[in-house]
Amino acid sequence: MKQAGERRDKRVVPLLVKELESEDPAVRFYAIEALERITGETLGYHYFDDYEKRQPAIVRWQNWLKTHPIDAK
Repeated sequence: MKQAGERRDKRVVPLLVKELESEDPAVRFYAIEALERITGETLGYHYFDDYEKRQPAIVRWQNWLKTHPIDAK
């Protein structure tokens, strides 16, 4: 995740969005950090929030994916 963020590799964005739901806060932290580096956005996601508080931001990221096609190049 760290390398993807540093490289701004958009191909991994769908995986990073999925990892926002991880039970491991460290995984969530690295996922949102990479997403912010790649997209410039957090969409209000906070890795330290409990699941109920994170859920609306997770939905925003899922919707973001639907409106921002990822180029496989």
